[in-house]
Amino acid sequence: MTNLNSISAEEYKEIFAPKKKRNQEESTLQKNFGQILAGYEKWGKLSADLVKYSYIANGEQRPATIINGKRWSKTGADLKKKGVKKGVFDYFFCIEREFIKTRIAFDIWLEAKSSTGFLTKEQKEFKARAEGIFNIKIFEFRSVEEGLKILKQEGILILTSNNR
Repeated sequence: MTNLNSISAEEYKEIFAPKKKRNQEESTLQKNFGQILAGYEKWGKLSADLVKYSYIANGEQRPATIINGKRWSKTGADLKKKGVKKGVFDYFFCIEREFIKTRIAFDIWLEAKSSTGFLTKEQKEFKARAEGIFNIKIFEFRSVEEGLKILKQEGILILTSNNR
């Protein structure tokens, strides 16, 4: 591990700048997707089968301080105290559907990723474990359009050709 107290400004930028740009792109994608989703909800374009959906605030901005060469974030510490776990996807949708003459809940999880982003180790573990459960579906998306396409395909977003 690099000692942060002994690196140059250029080395610091090289280590942290790409991640910062990726995080900003991902944050913008999450905000845009959330705003459009809220609009569709307001206009009654979400399926009546949708019980609830939520954005899960895992990757929020976490201003940090370096203490004894280690990064410490009050925001991160507070989220951890609230029970936030690494690896949980960004959006959760609970849908109630008819299944063999019984109403049953199905869960859909969406993860927004930047154009160059990748799943973390914890997200890969979450995905692998959740995909083994019959009533859970896991998706990643890299654009608002791709996220909306998933919601249409899963019957959450109800659009006709007149109201695309």
